Amino acid sequence: MKRNTLIGTIAAAALFAAVIATSLPASACVKYAGGEVDYVTSYIWRGMDTNPENDPAIQPAVNFTLPYSLDFGIWASYGFAEGLHTTLDEVDFTISKSGAFSPFIEWTVGHTYYTFPAVDQSAGAPRESNESFVGVSFPKLPLKPAINLYVDYETGDGVYGSLSGTYEFPFGISKSDPPMTLGLNLGYSDGPWGTEPGLGDISATLSAPFKIRGFVLTPSLNYSIAPDERVNTDDEIWLGLNFAF
Repeated sequence: MKRNTLIGTIAAAALFAAVIATSLPASACVKYAGGEVDYVTSYIWRGMDTNPENDPAIQPAVNFTLPYSLDFGIWASYGFAEGLHTTLDEVDFTISKSGAFSPFIEWTVGHTYYTFPAVDQSAGAPRESNESFVGVSFPKLPLKPAINLYVDYETGDGVYGSLSGTYEFPFGISKSDPPMTLGLNLGYSDGPWGTEPGLGDISATLSAPFKIRGFVLTPSLNYSIAPDERVNTDDEIWLGLNFAF
């Protein structure tokens, strides 16, 4: 990864946040909500292997709370290739709003602006895309099911829908220790990003958080099945390590 590219990306993100802050009423304020860094042995997204040859990646993120109950996040992925050489593959900006119809039904709506700094623009390849999303979840039901719909109307040009759920069970010495979580996801699409329409991925994630002096360290084991090779020629298994602060 080139130093100038990283500096430029950070500067752009800071400028974007500053523009949002200064455009709000004087009584409004932007609050830091938290950050995290992920290390993944493969960057698998909706069943697709986004890095060549299953290269690992480091993925930092920072989140802010905006007025009017809006959430704003910046997320990036630095892919490793050929030893220690890294490339800034992706920087995404997401704004969303969440709420509840009742204690039994929660909702969220939002938009993500994807950017791909490493893409060779001289070759005519796209360097950005836009995707809007909406979702509902049912936190009181078993497995806490959630349904999400993502509509990409630019480069991705398609719709992706997911049905997911989580199951928590005790893990640790005392009852106060955070539980281990099993997450399940079923993804269906109409063919965005040049994939074949249909059931694209079936995935499972097993994770266990550990609190360390105000920080949370969460290792995970992930497995993704690609039915009929619609989005990937291989099923994928990878490890993740999340550091939240």
